[in-house]
Amino acid sequence: MPPLLRRGQRLGRYELLAQVGEGGMASVWLARSHGLRGFEKLVALKMIKAQLADDALFERWFLDEAKIAQRIFHTNVATTLDLGEEHGSLFLVMEWIDGDSLGRVRRAYHRASGKPLPLPIALRIVADMCKGLHAAHELTDERGEGLHIVHRDVSPNNVIVTSNGAVKLIDFGIATARDRSSPETTLGIVRGKINYLAPEQIHRRTPLDRRSDVWAAGVCLYELVAGTLPFTGKDSEEVMQKIVSEGAPPSFDGDPDVDEILCRSLAHHPEDRFATALEMQRAIESLLEEHGGGVTERDVATFLARELPGLAEERRAFIDDALSPPIPAPAITGPALGAEVVTQPTRGMRGVLALVLLLIVSAMAGVMMFSRERTASRSSDVHADGTSTLNTEPPVATATTTSVVQADHPVATAAASAPSKKSNANVGTKKPPARAPAPPAKAVSSSSPKERDLGF
Repeated sequence: MPPLLRRGQRLGRYELLAQVGEGGMASVWLARSHGLRGFEKLVALKMIKAQLADDALFERWFLDEAKIAQRIFHTNVATTLDLGEEHGSLFLVMEWIDGDSLGRVRRAYHRASGKPLPLPIALRIVADMCKGLHAAHELTDERGEGLHIVHRDVSPNNVIVTSNGAVKLIDFGIATARDRSSPETTLGIVRGKINYLAPEQIHRRTPLDRRSDVWAAGVCLYELVAGTLPFTGKDSEEVMQKIVSEGAPPSFDGDPDVDEILCRSLAHHPEDRFATALEMQRAIESLLEEHGGGVTERDVATFLARELPGLAEERRAFIDDALSPPIPAPAITGPALGAEVVTQPTRGMRGVLALVLLLIVSAMAGVMMFSRERTASRSSDVHADGTSTLNTEPPVATATTTSVVQADHPVATAAASAPSKKSNANVGTKKPPARAPAPPAKAVSSSSPKERDLGF
């Protein structure tokens, strides 16, 4: 399994800066492309999730999205720049769009004002979204044959409104196309966002075509101008039941001309809808002209800057934070060659050193005291009984001393060993006989240096 993505990680020539969002199949990151001679560019990087990297079906879906999206070149569709692979996981590289999703714009304005988007702004955004859809629907292969692309996931969250007022359609992850290699759907699974699905996407009685995207565009327009979805329910099952029941959506009371566009785009049967997204876009443009002139991208940009300045500020803060270098760890630099290295112990180290020193001093003091007591004991034994010392030493020392004394003083040796045996035999019977006089002083002074070191 590929490693988890993290800030600063390099995927080829792309450097991950910050995660933007995450969906069911992939995550999206703000990244920086590194080129020749210091060339850099911000891009959006969409990478398949690590847990799905080994799934052959998800990989085919991802590759199909790349094949479809890279063919579309239109101002209202996000541009796909590259396809890459790292650690066995695929990623798409797309243009970085300085903007927010249409869903976020709608929610932010509703929180600020309690109202749906102004009608002219909503109409302009949906008209430009229809332009991007039509460009995808009209796409052909190298031989000029239509690819019959259907987005299948048109919703406010897949539409980006830039700070300049431009509208960009994104995410062709579940789009259908004639040359798609992966299956369009799995038995029993409905792909797409439930509230924006056309009836034929739910019951699947007829093949899908571009008019399914026209339905979804109509749902988006209804939500923007009415402030609510046309089909709602307590759960997904109830919502889908209302969508396929052939009932008309609630009428929009704000403007009869807008309601007419909504009714046609949300017709239950595909043949009753706008035949193309271009036809729906032209109907919206005509309505804008009738209501006092067209609304342009500049008007949308002015509206965003005036009514929702916080969105742009949040984006700038996000990008500034992503571009700021991480706080470096303190540099560890070595001394100059030949320089004296002086190590300053830390507070903890000083405590440990003091404890070790105290233990060493205590041990040395104990050894010295033991040596003094032992020397004093031996000296008292010699003064009290000149022969008893020989019987209290280790066998090796006694043997060595005895042999030496025997060589120099045979009489002293016999006097040192014989009384001990005799006293043991006569304990409690009678008083032991007087011992022989102690050896003359010259016997001690004549012993070797080795004997004196042993205390004899």
